[in-house]
Amino acid sequence: MKEICLVSQYWYPDINGDVTRLNNVIESLRKFGFKITLITTIPHYPKGDKKGYKNRLFKIENGEIRIIRVFMPSIEHKGFSKRLILYLFFSFLATFPILIYGKKYVWIFSQRVFTTFSAIPAKFLHRTKIFSDITDIWPEALVNTGYAKNHGIVFKIGRFIAKVSYRISDCITTLTPRMKEIFVKEYGVSMNKVFILPNVAKRLPLKEKKGISKKILFYGNLGSNYDFKSILELAKFMKEFKFIIKGTGEVLESVKNEILKNKIENVELITDYLDEEELAELISEADAFILALKKQVFKDVSFPIKFVEYVCNGKPIIYIGDEDHVYELVNKYKLGIALKREEMLKAIDSLEMIIKYEQNGKNELAEKYFDKKNLDRYINQFINSYIR
Repeated sequence: MKEICLVSQYWYPDINGDVTRLNNVIESLRKFGFKITLITTIPHYPKGDKKGYKNRLFKIENGEIRIIRVFMPSIEHKGFSKRLILYLFFSFLATFPILIYGKKYVWIFSQRVFTTFSAIPAKFLHRTKIFSDITDIWPEALVNTGYAKNHGIVFKIGRFIAKVSYRISDCITTLTPRMKEIFVKEYGVSMNKVFILPNVAKRLPLKEKKGISKKILFYGNLGSNYDFKSILELAKFMKEFKFIIKGTGEVLESVKNEILKNKIENVELITDYLDEEELAELISEADAFILALKKQVFKDVSFPIKFVEYVCNGKPIIYIGDEDHVYELVNKYKLGIALKREEMLKAIDSLEMIIKYEQNGKNELAEKYFDKKNLDRYINQFINSYIR
């Protein structure tokens, strides 16, 4: 049986997009007979809540996979400084269990370039192969979300750290061909060291909807990369429609304040946890999904998992953003309507028309790339290419 050590700052009971991606990979690796050790943390996301776990430096949980949890301080996962403390804290503590359990292959997830350095001692002592899963290219993604200024001191330091991190990795797994191109052209990473492992999503059991409900839905993490101001601006001018924003996250309070400040009455905020059946019911009632990304100084250095989930659950998509990869995919595969911010209010008639058709999840993009059924094929290609 082949052994592999996975490393992630986030794992259940904490839940975010990184956990979903990692869980999918673990399920697939187990199908191929891998014995898995996961090095992660005690719960801390997003508010620093330990969720009943006791403070211990290290904790081992044995089950279908071996889980090594390291201590994390009770710091809210918000803002650049607090996030940086958490990233560095985990990267330091993860070094020690990696030395013990990462003697052949270490695959690092949910990392922001720092955790690659945690595996360097193992690389020197055991000749461990390091695989780095990069779903946001730093420091460019920091600029897009407003945490760093383009060519400022944080950007320059981050660029140096990232270049070292990317180059010492034996393989980088990333989301799209565009991101692969950035690693090769901007960071000098060999093309054969970058493997495209798209995010995938499970299709929920949606109920058949009859007629138009005039409901437009966003669901997911309320993160700083999303442009909720544009969504709320659109809601003000489409008063006959109900906009539903389901989720929690870093910008929840600012979204609440924006709704109150502008007295937007046709927006419903849902912050309660919904199980799969409840989420499927909410999606079934919607006419369309909405996704808006903030203006990108650096295009295509990230790729929203929310878009993947939207595609697989088959409602028309209203996309507001730059002419980036998502913009092109919406148009190419006729998934809905893609708009630049300045076009948004001029296209209200088109938006009202777009919700009148139903895709039911049957589109080429979902079938070929994003449906969860494709993951085993990707993982098998990865194993054949990088694991001996």
